[in-house]
Amino acid sequence: MEDYYDIDSILAEDQLKAGSRIDIPFWLAREIVDHPEGTVPMDIETPEFYGPKVRNGLRAEATVVDLPKLCPNFFRFGTHFLQLIEDNKLAKVLEEAFKARLQRTMDHTQSGGNSNSTEYLNRLDETERECRTLNTSFS
Repeated sequence: MEDYYDIDSILAEDQLKAGSRIDIPFWLAREIVDHPEGTVPMDIETPEFYGPKVRNGLRAEATVVDLPKLCPNFFRFGTHFLQLIEDNKLAKVLEEAFKARLQRTMDHTQSGGNSNSTEYLNRLDETERECRTLNTSFS
């Protein structure tokens, strides 16, 4: 039996025809894109949680978007995703949103929070939680 995770075996499957659309895990997409043969033409679609609706929400008021509902590692995954595709607009939205949210996180940490602390903290993704923890440690 061939190895289930063997990229060459996956690519050799005769079930996939040109133009087929399949959902695959991100790690597999990265392996296919980085395949040494480089012969696999593949279009990568942007996940819905980086789509127009979310981008507009981040542009309008980044600090109120509930990132864990979209993707628990929203910003970290974004940096990995942007290594596979070229989307300068997405990169800019993520950068600006991270800056705005980081500023709010730092302000929140320095002020000791307020009555909306739990609600605010629940909207942080894992990267922001790590930043908050670091900031709290140095305060």
